[in-house]
Amino acid sequence: MRLLWFVSEAGHRAAFEQWLDQAGLSHWQPVTRKPTDLCVEPSCDCIELSVEAIDEGQLCEAAEVVKTDWLLVRDERPRLALFDMD
Repeated sequence: MRLLWFVSEAGHRAAFEQWLDQAGLSHWQPVTRKPTDLCVEPSCDCIELSVEAIDEGQLCEAAEVVKTDWLLVRDERPRLALFDMD
């Protein structure tokens, strides 16, 4: 899954790095994305991190402290069934 952590103030990046250390994910390599890199442009930069599993509660608390937003994009794919009703 992908984590997007939005950065509009200097403290947001520091809080993300602190959360990475606390979560034991400091070995992961986050990528900073500009708003133009995404299909729907946010009003700020965001840090993208691909992870397998995280503690969402700890992530939410870290974001609330610095008043920033985050988005977790899961790998699930919807299933579609087509059938003919004659």
